[in-house]
Amino acid sequence: MDKFYNDRLHKLETVINDFEIEADCSIQRIETVIHHILECLSEMKGSVLKRGFKKTDEEIRFQLFQFLCLYRLLLPCLQLFYLLLMQLKAL
Repeated sequence: MDKFYNDRLHKLETVINDFEIEADCSIQRIETVIHHILECLSEMKGSVLKRGFKKTDEEIRFQLFQFLCLYRLLLPCLQLFYLLLMQLKAL
């Protein structure tokens, strides 16, 4: 599970970094990043449901640290997306 998680997290951080390099924070770019994060979360969920956990410690570590790390990437994107939408509505 750790290898699968680390691969997905690395892939996700690479995608996010590629979008952060470009200064233009358009709504389409943020939507794309959010889509990638949600896709990664969905893959993780599918893997957990299919494989399960061998030990209770592994499940606790996953839920307390690894899964929350993915949400740590999602929340700022959602907040930025919301702010951009509010700016567009104000125009």
